[in-house]
Amino acid sequence: MAQEGYVVKGKVVDASTGLTIEKVNIQIKDTYSGTTTSMEGEFRFVVSELPITLVFSHISYETSTMEVTAFDARESITVQLFTRINLLKEALITSQYKFTSAENVIMVLDFHCIEKNVLILLYNYTTKAHELVLTNSFFDTVAVSGKYTEKKRQQFLHKDCLGECHVYDKDFARQVVVRDSIIMLMHTVPIEKFHTTLDNCLFETENFVVFEDRINDFYKEFYCLHKESGLKKIILSSNEMRKAKKLNDEINWIMSHPDIYKDLYASIRFEREIMFNPSYKVLEGIGDSVYYFNHLLATIDIYDQTRGTWGFTANAGF
Repeated sequence: MAQEGYVVKGKVVDASTGLTIEKVNIQIKDTYSGTTTSMEGEFRFVVSELPITLVFSHISYETSTMEVTAFDARESITVQLFTRINLLKEALITSQYKFTSAENVIMVLDFHCIEKNVLILLYNYTTKAHELVLTNSFFDTVAVSGKYTEKKRQQFLHKDCLGECHVYDKDFARQVVVRDSIIMLMHTVPIEKFHTTLDNCLFETENFVVFEDRINDFYKEFYCLHKESGLKKIILSSNEMRKAKKLNDEINWIMSHPDIYKDLYASIRFEREIMFNPSYKVLEGIGDSVYYFNHLLATIDIYDQTRGTWGFTANAGF
């Protein structure tokens, strides 16, 4: 692809700390094309012509634009984003916790709902540290944490399929535990193990936790783990490698005939998202049963625990 089009690649970093930023939206100006940065803050995509103008946006940073020429595409691009600072003037959140411009400059980084409460991840520019606040729906303080990390470690919140919240950075993840009015961070695990375990988690039933193991877009397995025994049982697998090969053949044909296709990037995207899009698969849990929308057969398949094991029990066609 690099031989026929232009490969635009690079990374996005925090202008003040130099740390990479994940989940930055990158859009080609005046088009619907674009991508997002990876966990390492990196991006890469192919365009058919240059120059283009890229728009970089993130909820916690000021939006930035950059013109990319053929000269820029020869090397990796580094883009710096500046933190968006929200000054909350005299905003009395609770009788205990104040966000005021006179005392603190506070930035809300992320939040998740925990039952009827809201867990908020903050960055305090006065103390130069992250903090956690648990409030009710009216933003009255329920629990708080002390400062737990300096600004050089960018922090994120993640809510897993079991409803538990975690704080993580590029190295470690820790579970958020609330006891009385104190928020504690416990059960530290390496970030690789954290993502391997929880990113694929879909939902839990009364006795099982259900996962999706995505080998690639065209091959995935759905399996469950018994909560007490830890035994693994594959519910179903999806193998569409013939479709993947057909897609690869079509892309190779497009790239080898650039004179036929006016916009190589748009043509390849059409093949990936329209002509050879992976089948749509959805699993949902009700009680201790798993319901699978079988797109190919236009049925709903039901998998239940029968005689201590998982197995196909029935389907419904409409």
